[in-house]
Amino acid sequence: MKIEFKKEYLKKRIIVDVGSSAYPLQAYGTPDEDAEIFLFEPRPDFYQELVDKYGNEENYHLSTLALSNNIGTSTFYSTQKRNCSSLFEPNKEEENINRRWETAFNYKTFDVETNTLDNIFQDFERVDYMKLDTQGNEYDILSAGKELLTKTMYVKVEVHLTEYYKGQKFMEDYIELFKSLDFEEMLWKRQISPDGLFQDAFFANNRDMEFVV
Repeated sequence: MKIEFKKEYLKKRIIVDVGSSAYPLQAYGTPDEDAEIFLFEPRPDFYQELVDKYGNEENYHLSTLALSNNIGTSTFYSTQKRNCSSLFEPNKEEENINRRWETAFNYKTFDVETNTLDNIFQDFERVDYMKLDTQGNEYDILSAGKELLTKTMYVKVEVHLTEYYKGQKFMEDYIELFKSLDFEEMLWKRQISPDGLFQDAFFANNRDMEFVV
C-alpha cells in the first residue's frame, strides 16, 4: 500500500497518528480542515469507532493496517483491556502486570496486515507531526520509517519504563535512534504517567524545515 501525495497537501499540515485507538491526536489538539490526518488502528472495535466519528470527513484517512518493521501479516494480541492491545505479546511475568493488570492483559489473537512507514508514505515530502502509541511496537515502526522521519518535524512516542511486552525497547534505545536521525528530545515536554510505568517523549527534527501553520 502506498498513499499518494497530492499537490493540495503542500499547503496543509500533515499529521500521522499510529495506534489511534478511539481517541486520536490527544496531545496535538483538534485538527482543522487545513490538516490532512492519517489514522492507523488495527483493532476492529476501535477502528469502527473512528469510522463512526470521522468516516465522513474528507481530510481524515483511516486504515486498519498495523504498522511494523515488515510488510506482510503478523499476530495481533487483542487484550481484554482494549487500549493494551499490541503486535507484541503481553509479558504476564512482569511484576506490575501480575499485581495490577493480569486480567486486563488476557488476550485473544488474530492475524493482521502489516506495513511500514517508509513504504506507505514513500511519496510524501513532509510530515508536520507524528504520534505513536502502539503498546511496545513503536521502535519497530520507527526503525522501518527512517526515510520518512528525516522529513518529519515533530514526533511523540509512548515509551514504557518496564517490560509490559516481551522484547520491547526502552528510552535509551529511542534516544539513540532519534539521535542517529538528527533529532533532539524536547526534555521539557517529557510526561511521565502518574503510576510511573510509562512516559510520553517528544522529539524535534534539527534539520531546517518549514512548519505549515
